[in-house]
Amino acid sequence: MNHQPFRIELRLSSPMVAPEHPIHLDGVLEELLAAQSGYQVERPLPLPLSTEQRDGEWVYQASAFQLVRHARGIRTIVRRPEPEIDAVSAQQGLAKLPNSVTLGTGPNRAYVLSFPVQKVDRAIAYGIGDMTAVRSILEDLKGLGAKRRLGYGEIERRLVEPCEPDECAWWDRAMPWSSSDEAQSIPMVQTVRPPYWDRTNQRQAWLPLSLIG
Repeated sequence: MNHQPFRIELRLSSPMVAPEHPIHLDGVLEELLAAQSGYQVERPLPLPLSTEQRDGEWVYQASAFQLVRHARGIRTIVRRPEPEIDAVSAQQGLAKLPNSVTLGTGPNRAYVLSFPVQKVDRAIAYGIGDMTAVRSILEDLKGLGAKRRLGYGEIERRLVEPCEPDECAWWDRAMPWSSSDEAQSIPMVQTVRPPYWDRTNQRQAWLPLSLIG
């Protein structure tokens, strides 16, 4: 298997929901592979990436995505029940009105949902591995971040290209060991290998300051 350093650039066409934690390239690739199999596989899945090993620990040589941001804000979604419309439908024989309507719980619940969004022009990541295989997996990537089904984080273009070894900053990611320059990273509880949503795998890790905020 031919492994080489590469750079990934994703161009986004819609605002992105601000992630709670950095989005790691290896996590995205593993999730895409699991989705391709209908999630009928044992996870985590092996990835076409090189690994870095030290003191009995290891990570994939794949960075988190650096987000090129232009603006930040808050998006609010408000849902209000409409009993008047339900009443008209009942008069037309199109619906059956219940004896009572509960607005605090159930299908008629009213709510206000707020979440942070950001205008992201590009998302950039680096890695070392089988670039052709990585490019093929990323063809299924339609969006980045949360609430993709609502149109957030839509990707309009993917670019996977080789880069020079000294430009391949795959180490800009969560690590299970501290950096040689501890002033440039902070300790935190973090998953360091996919799947990143599995909190049972959280552990002491170090995250570069460049990925914070």
